[in-house]
Amino acid sequence: MPNLTTDQLTALALATGKRLAVFGSRTLDDDRVAETILEAVDAMKPAAIVTAAEPHGVCEVARRVAAALPLPLHLHFLDKAHRSAGAWHWRSVAVYRNADHVLLIHDGESQGTSNELALAIKMKLPYIYIKLEVDIADADA
Repeated sequence: MPNLTTDQLTALALATGKRLAVFGSRTLDDDRVAETILEAVDAMKPAAIVTAAEPHGVCEVARRVAAALPLPLHLHFLDKAHRSAGAWHWRSVAVYRNADHVLLIHDGESQGTSNELALAIKMKLPYIYIKLEVDIADADA
């Protein structure tokens, strides 16, 4: 079942060849996430996927999708040595500075993904926001 609307797919198609940042909730790591990312990649045909290196969940699925396609993958790591205060925020800024469009997949509760949405808006990056419910089977695993 497609997760992206026709308008969202059209917006992505207009960004063909650009870099797609992918962020989202750590609680989401099932096939729906991979399908959503693949939909976005198919519509946008990005030059690369840009995401965070360490988190599980959506970022981890994005890394797997990029490897499977294969598609260039730009990873950003936490810099706790130089930016201990706000390391997560500054990693998100680095990802967004290296991206042209943002795909956010949110469980509706994660504060980190809410912060990344607010940052995309603040940085005036075009974004697609998808809300998915946490799969109970994954939450219990």
